[in-house]
Amino acid sequence: MKICSKCARENSDSAAFCGGCGARIEVSASGYESTEKMKLTVEDVFTITGRGTVVVGKLSSGHINTGDSVVICKSNGENLFSVVTGIEMFRKLINTASVGDNVGLLLRGIQRAQVERGDIIVSAD
Repeated sequence: MKICSKCARENSDSAAFCGGCGARIEVSASGYESTEKMKLTVEDVFTITGRGTVVVGKLSSGHINTGDSVVICKSNGENLFSVVTGIEMFRKLINTASVGDNVGLLLRGIQRAQVERGDIIVSAD
């Protein structure tokens, strides 16, 4: 099933347009839904000496750029705010990551103990 990013209606996998609002349902080449809002589920967290805290996960929607503001949504309801100071994919520094990419995000002002597996990172916009 495809979920419309505008009205949240479920549509069949073959649908190109939402049956509820008529909006075009965009799907990337990787098969993941492409929406405006960036979302990443944290799979691992570690510290790079001299750089800071890196969270690793797969972008399930949207895209992220170096310098973007993000919100870390914790399971206890607490929200932490940060800025992405670097993005790495397969040991290469990149400026932009898109839906379906497995990436490491270097976050400003965040300690390793503040983030754990399962936390959700979304764009602050």
